[in-house]
Amino acid sequence: MLVWGLSGVDVEADVEAVDEQGNIFFNFPK
Repeated sequence: MLVWGLSGVDVEADVEAVDEQGNIFFNFPK
């Protein structure tokens, strides 16, 4: 679980997938 601070608001994002190049995709709560 990674926590990102956006505009002073902490938004939690679950790691959704990692592609072949090692790029990480996040599933942000709406």
